Amino acid sequence: MGACTYPSRDVVDAFVAEARVRERAMLFVAAMSFRRLLLEGDSLSIIKKLNSEGEDRSFLRPIIHNIRFF
Repeated sequence: MGACTYPSRDVVDAFVAEARVRERAMLFVAAMSFRRLLLEGDSLSIIKKLNSEGEDRSFLRPIIHNIRFF
């Protein structure tokens, strides 16, 4: 079990904040060598983007791509 906090700068809206939280969680999991991760969130659009098979064409594309890379 683990926990972490990260300061965020230049967050323009809630969608970017939600996506960055998930990106940071994936980096934390990789750094701690965890095998499982349970994420909870209230942004259905971010969850749908992460579960989608297709290419994301939104302004969140770089963040979504980084998350999918893990």
